[in-house]
Amino acid sequence: MKSLFIGQIVTFPSAALLAISLLGSTGSAWGTGCGYEQAMTAGTIVNRFATTGLGCTLQLTPIAKPHQIYREFWLDERGRFLVVSSVEGPAETSVGYRTFFLFPRRGLPRFSLLPDGNVRIVTASGRAMTFAAADASLKSVDGGTFSSDPRINLENDGGIELQIPQLVIDSGFSVGTVSYADPARKSVVRDALGATCTVRNDELFSNEGTYGGEPNFRFHTDELLAIFLRSRCPGLNAGGSKRWPLQEA
Repeated sequence: MKSLFIGQIVTFPSAALLAISLLGSTGSAWGTGCGYEQAMTAGTIVNRFATTGLGCTLQLTPIAKPHQIYREFWLDERGRFLVVSSVEGPAETSVGYRTFFLFPRRGLPRFSLLPDGNVRIVTASGRAMTFAAADASLKSVDGGTFSSDPRINLENDGGIELQIPQLVIDSGFSVGTVSYADPARKSVVRDALGATCTVRNDELFSNEGTYGGEPNFRFHTDELLAIFLRSRCPGLNAGGSKRWPLQEA
């Protein structure tokens, strides 16, 4: 059984971040003001907790995991929106990760339960999403659209595609570990108007001084990211406002 143990927190069986014990303090500002919260619906459990490597982190996972086949979601204050697909087998070869980073970052990820039992998630970028109470599947994205393949396998890039009017770094899909851990692979930066720029992972992430092997995002603030993108990807939101290229459409 694939399980995740984070400090003293024991979640429902989960494939994500198996090698990382994140709870603790290294003096980083990540995770400040993020208390532990947990809620359960008929078929979904959601956890929110502070971590060393990822900052304030939110996990949304289905309770039912037949044959360890399921899809779950992880969000953190760095802006990451991670889709985890699990199939039968050892984690090294049976877990796939599709990673998006959403900008600008406005606060800590948080959740609430809606009157119908569904779960409302607000990402670090302020984008709200709704997930089904029955199975933690993505139901809606406020102000945007998405596509979802109900099949859970390792051949459909995680099965989730986001179309939202804000800056998104799409780091793609990988089995066994997150794709952005490979410095030679590339991520696609997409602005609010749909223009794209392809960037090597080692320009965005660093594998030095990592905690539990999780790559560090190089740009701790949106201002630093904007400075980099203006130089590296001048075609993003050309002629935009002072908030370029982080503004929404």
